[in-house]
Amino acid sequence: TQLLASADCVLYTPENEHFGIVPIESMAHRTPVIARDCGGPKESITDEKTGFLCGEKAKDWAMRMIQLVKNRKRASEMGEQGRLRVENLFSYAQFRDKLNATVRRADQVSCAKPRKVWICKVFLGILISMLLAMIFARVSGAP
Repeated sequence: TQLLASADCVLYTPENEHFGIVPIESMAHRTPVIARDCGGPKESITDEKTGFLCGEKAKDWAMRMIQLVKNRKRASEMGEQGRLRVENLFSYAQFRDKLNATVRRADQVSCAKPRKVWICKVFLGILISMLLAMIFARVSGAP
């Protein structure tokens, strides 16, 4: 936690990562993220606003790191925008609202549909809810 909060930026290099909690944790600590322009970071990071999305070239990554180190004001603004993004998309309130919507949708499944489909939807809702709970716990620093 202290490492993320005190870093100038976080480099997130996995290729085609499905989601990745590291960018979310970094943004929650107001630390801009430089990540690959593929996979999960494309959903969690807003390029040029909460961090940078880069291709494979090391030169591009180096340029973005230099920009953040040289322009502390921009880095700070990106950090604040990242924190707001986490609060707006991955907060407890968002978790609660998504869980409620999932339960409502599952409840509205017509009785004419096979029971198997309804069970799958409920199971999927529970899995999504658990994932969101884990993200919230890690971002908020809860054990």
